[in-house]
Amino acid sequence: MATKQKKRADGLYQKSVKIGRCPDGSPKRKVVYGKTQGELDQKVTELKQKVATQTYIDVDMTFTELSVIWMKQFPTRSAKWHKRKQSKIDNHLLPTLGERNIRDLRMMDLQNIVNKMAEDGYATSTMKKVKQTADNMMDFACDNEWLYRNYFSKVKVPSLDAPETRYLEDDEILLVTKNWRGHRFGIGGLIMLYCGLRLGELLALTWEDIDYEEKVIHITKARECFENRPSIKKPKTKAGVRDIPIPDILLTALKELGGKHGLICMSANGRLMSDTAYRRAWEGYFNHLNKAAGGRCASKYTPRVQVIEHITSKMLRHTYCTLLYDAGVDVKSAQYFMGHEDIETTLSIYTHLSKFRKKKSVVSLNKHIVEKMKKIAA
Repeated sequence: MATKQKKRADGLYQKSVKIGRCPDGSPKRKVVYGKTQGELDQKVTELKQKVATQTYIDVDMTFTELSVIWMKQFPTRSAKWHKRKQSKIDNHLLPTLGERNIRDLRMMDLQNIVNKMAEDGYATSTMKKVKQTADNMMDFACDNEWLYRNYFSKVKVPSLDAPETRYLEDDEILLVTKNWRGHRFGIGGLIMLYCGLRLGELLALTWEDIDYEEKVIHITKARECFENRPSIKKPKTKAGVRDIPIPDILLTALKELGGKHGLICMSANGRLMSDTAYRRAWEGYFNHLNKAAGGRCASKYTPRVQVIEHITSKMLRHTYCTLLYDAGVDVKSAQYFMGHEDIETTLSIYTHLSKFRKKKSVVSLNKHIVEKMKKIAA
């Protein structure tokens, strides 16, 4: 039977347990507290078992201290990677976990953070990155024997439906196709629409990447931008390196421009586009399309008249995937052309398009039947 302990003035029970020896040989002890005698006895028993099985680790380290040590383990990673990781730590983890001792952290501490992010409308991918960062940090602590168990590994990330990126309607496809002249980004819009390039791939594309004889575009690099300073890098995955067939309608436009070398889509001063330069170029290109459709830019005396819906580069890439689907291109080929590392990504788009097309067909059929009945009745 456990020895009965006296109550403290604050009503808690306490007992000092030997957990080892100090460097000078003197006993090292830890005081255990309990609200009741039974709770104290249970905690004392658990502590002694951990000491006996060498699973008790007496490390005083806050989560903030762990984060600093962990970040220093990646000196060769890019500054952009460090900035993104630090942002996840500073904005989502430290406000709640920062001052907590890592040995006191449990699954629900991180689960509550992830659940709150879901309530606030964060994307599933963002929540996964936050969870992964915290999980990796605790694994690192276990590897260094500062913890004996990573409770964060079992945290569940809610799967939220991401907002669907719309694809261009037929009249918008025609608008982009017919009006590529007249703006320096027009050829870029045409390339994204008919070859499905990612924005970073387009901005790194050079005339040397165009193979007129084989009628393909060689994708071997991409642009990245850190703190508005652009640079060229390799694609993130092996799937990003690919040859994309050039449709005749795009090939004609490329031959008309007749570039020999250098960037195809460049900034106003002829350099690799920064994020700021791209936003300005795209805004000008969208205004060009809007004007071609009958709209008008704002001036000192007249308000802006916008007659087309907003179009993004991602919509052009998404539309390319719908063109592949409508053309009967098989999923495996579509995966290669799109540069998807995981075929599930391509399958999800194809599955969605299949359901959408069927639904649209039913609507068309119903409309046709109604109109036919009206004619018969007349």
